[in-house]
Amino acid sequence: MISVIVPCFNSEKTIERCLESIVNQTYSNIEILVIDDGSTDATGKIVKKYASRDERIKYFYKTNEGVSEARNLGLKESKGEYISFVDSDDVINFKMLEKLRQCFDNLSTKLSICSWTRKNFSSDPDSFTSKEPMTNIQALERILSDERIKGFLCNKLFKAEIINENSLKLDKNLHFMEDLLFCFSYITSLNEKDDIIFYNEELYQYILEKSSVTASGYSKKKITGKNSLEKILTLILMKENHCNSLYTSYYTYYLHFVISLLVRGEFENKIEVNDKMELLNIVKNAKINNISSRSVKLSVVMIKINFKGYYLFWKLLKKDKYK
Repeated sequence: MISVIVPCFNSEKTIERCLESIVNQTYSNIEILVIDDGSTDATGKIVKKYASRDERIKYFYKTNEGVSEARNLGLKESKGEYISFVDSDDVINFKMLEKLRQCFDNLSTKLSICSWTRKNFSSDPDSFTSKEPMTNIQALERILSDERIKGFLCNKLFKAEIINENSLKLDKNLHFMEDLLFCFSYITSLNEKDDIIFYNEELYQYILEKSSVTASGYSKKKITGKNSLEKILTLILMKENHCNSLYTSYYTYYLHFVISLLVRGEFENKIEVNDKMELLNIVKNAKINNISSRSVKLSVVMIKINFKGYYLFWKLLKKDKYK
């Protein structure tokens, strides 16, 4: 059985289309755990209507604590052998769960991944789409470099056994890249002989809401992504015989993110003095030799010399690569 965890908050406009895409899956051996994180609109009423018609749907209401705690409750209540996450404003292709589950027919598979899209799905997934096996190091590298994979929870199918054995859960104090940290922790818990399968088909439709943290430019919540990346860097260093290239990739990504926060916070006039000084100190103390990107390395050097000059240069060129 697959446990599909759906956290939601005031999702009355989107929860119906989300549930429709899940209940109509070709893989029917599922339970759908809808975790209502304190909604004050009609979300609960809509979910209960669906639950009355489909016994696979289980509705849980909790006080508002954020999406991470909602997902953690879903993990706690789940009974399936596999775990899938779906956001309440997104939809999944009607064959997504079937295709991701099939990847586990190979007993060495411990994680399956599909591509995602912001466009509408084609009428039927291509049955001849390629499956690409990856090692854990390859997967961790491609999360950063391959737009089709990324560090999302929702385009992946996890094994519950591995989550439970390693006591994995979402950090409620992180509001950005907390999903990347979870995926990183899961993958690093695997053995070298375990397989990770990338199913190269767009089976998850990610709908970016303008009010979400991801869509915002600079925010206090988004700045917690820095903490997520710092935890990842610590996890890499804790590994015996850790991969230097992996550390360099994530360290470079970390500095790129910090610099993006700095210039966006300055541009939007939202950044507080203490946060600005903290981010500036990170860049000024950066280790140039651990940076793999020439553009990030140049940005670091310029900020070390004069942040105001770098900011004016960035503003002039309008090269905002913020993600």
